[in-house]
Amino acid sequence: MALKKATKIKYANLVKLLGIICLIAFIIILLYSILDWAPPGGNPNANECVSQSVYYVCQNPIYNHTTGIISVYLGQDTGSNWTTTSFVFVPIGTQINKGIPSISFNSYPANTFYSENKLTSGKIVNVSLQVNDTNPPINIGTSAKGTIWVRYTIQGNLTQQYAQMASVNIKAS
Repeated sequence: MALKKATKIKYANLVKLLGIICLIAFIIILLYSILDWAPPGGNPNANECVSQSVYYVCQNPIYNHTTGIISVYLGQDTGSNWTTTSFVFVPIGTQINKGIPSISFNSYPANTFYSENKLTSGKIVNVSLQVNDTNPPINIGTSAKGTIWVRYTIQGNLTQQYAQMASVNIKAS
């Protein structure tokens, strides 16, 4: 008799525990759907821009399928003022020669940023970058991966320098 009673108590506790686990799972699923929380590993539907150094800023990339343009906020906090600065989007698969992508930094698809105040250290600017040579083309609902590179000169030094500022994963909309 005592054994049956103990078994019923264990069964009742097990049912309560399973109920609590189901409730917690339901709440987590509800929060993911309502708040659009990203699961571990990131949200596959979100545009990402990951800076390659603590000295670079890359924020809010948005790709416009109609124009083929990525609008993104880029900045630097290297302690040096950059005079002439050219930004380019480099699609995955672009050939790299001597550590520099084989893509034009002088004209299309480059976005050259000239400024009277220069791109001072700590400044963030909105840049429009042309997406070109992506194969296959970026169709609505699909994503493209690549990097954002910069060619710049430092105030007082005309030597051109190159750096990979960020990795991007953009979704066409």
